[in-house]
Amino acid sequence: MSSELAKKRLILVFLTVGVWSLVFLLSFKSFPLAARSPTTLSITSDPANIRLRVDGKYYGNGYLSTPLKIKIPSGRHQIKVVREGYIAQIMNILGNPNDVINMENIVLEKDRRFAFSAVEINHIGQQPIQFEVNSGFASGETPRTVENLIRTKAHVITFFPNWPNTHDKERCKLVFPNDSGSQDSSIDNMSVVTVKSLKLRNGRTRLKITGCKKLRRKKH
Repeated sequence: MSSELAKKRLILVFLTVGVWSLVFLLSFKSFPLAARSPTTLSITSDPANIRLRVDGKYYGNGYLSTPLKIKIPSGRHQIKVVREGYIAQIMNILGNPNDVINMENIVLEKDRRFAFSAVEINHIGQQPIQFEVNSGFASGETPRTVENLIRTKAHVITFFPNWPNTHDKERCKLVFPNDSGSQDSSIDNMSVVTVKSLKLRNGRTRLKITGCKKLRRKKH
């Protein structure tokens, strides 16, 4: 009888130890979870379209349009705000869990080491065409003039003939003629790209592009 009682007491001790161990482990794990609560960055900039590098890695795909809010892990970080042809700004931050850090009125200045040009994007047709330059460096509807493009680089203009379908796109590569040493955009060194809408029998739209070299169409 005493042997059975001892066994029951031993089982009870093991169960009690097991329960308290589980409670301890769950309590211990809750602290790291709280520490991993993110920090929010609230960003505005001029120009509005920028790219962000967080600890050396790009955040998102292509350019981001401000104002915007993003969440990053709490802790110490280096934030780099960049835009092609502009002088980057670097900020070191310390974000606590659930903090909101305001990074407002970030102004990027043009890098005067580069010569800049502009492109006038026109459209022949009744409806405007949605476009973007260099993965979001600039975007909008035709007609529009895009300035501050580095003159010595090739630039990719992407058109969306069946907007808001962003998977259906046509691209062209713009290369400025190297006959100008101007350090800024002006009418004298502006290129012109013209797109003409071609309606297909299935109701979709294709584009005829002049002024830049049409690239192979991507299919998704």
